[in-house]
Amino acid sequence: MPKNTAPSNSLEEARSWQFKYAQLLDVPVEEVANEKLFSFIEDWWGAPYRLGGNSKEGIDCSNFVSTLLGAVFHMSIAGNSIQLYNQVKRLRSKAELQLGDLVFFAINRSRRISHVGIYLENDRFVHASSSSGVVISDLKEPYWKRYYAGAGRLN
Repeated sequence: MPKNTAPSNSLEEARSWQFKYAQLLDVPVEEVANEKLFSFIEDWWGAPYRLGGNSKEGIDCSNFVSTLLGAVFHMSIAGNSIQLYNQVKRLRSKAELQLGDLVFFAINRSRRISHVGIYLENDRFVHASSSSGVVISDLKEPYWKRYYAGAGRLN
C-alpha cells in the first residue's frame, strides 16, 4: 500500500486499499479512513499462525494484538490471551464495541480464554487465525458466535 497516498472521503478519489477494506468490513468506502491501521493490517495480511511466534514468518493471536496495538494505537500490552483478558475493562455487551477493543474467545474444551482479536467495526475483527493466519473475520459467523467469550477495552 503506498505510504504517501492520503485516504479520501469521497468515492471518486478513494484509494484501492479503501475499496478492499470497505468490502471486507461491509461498510461504505468513505468510512475506511484509518490509513495507519489498514496499512498495518495489509502489511501483516496472511502472515501464518505460529504459537509463540512474533514475526511475519509466524505469529500467534496475542502477539499480533500486542504488535498492532503498539504500532497503530501506541498502547503497550503484553501476555497471552488469558492475561490480556485480565488486563482490560470488560464490556457488558457487543453493542459497546469500538475500534481497538479486544474480543476474546474460549475455543478449547476447558472454556478458558484461548484466542484474542481486535475489533474493527460492523462486527468485524482482525486476528491471527490458526487456520488462515492474519485475517479479518465476522463475529456473526457461527464459529465465532459459538466461542465468543466477551470483550474489553484498554484504559
